[in-house]
Amino acid sequence: VRRLTFEQFCELLAPIITGQYNDYQLRRTFETLDSDNDNYLNQQEIENLLIVVGRSESNYKISDMIGRLTTRKKLSFEDFKQFINNGFARELLMPSCNNGYGNR
Repeated sequence: VRRLTFEQFCELLAPIITGQYNDYQLRRTFETLDSDNDNYLNQQEIENLLIVVGRSESNYKISDMIGRLTTRKKLSFEDFKQFINNGFARELLMPSCNNGYGNR
């Protein structure tokens, strides 16, 4: 697991939380979260992100969100973009912002 400073963490996630991001920022966030450098985000890598912000979600909820996007049980960069665009990341990071799993 890569250790991020608080400043690095804020720099990576602020655009996602505010909804003001571009592909470069998403790619940078994806590559930082991809701790095993396999070009995918697995469930554990997403859970690690939640641990950093002091949140924990059931394995089922994270697995369900991933399963809505792919059958691989891990997210490619394109899947990750959908994960962000559908509001799943915001739901995990800030659950009071949304009662569902995104903006579908």
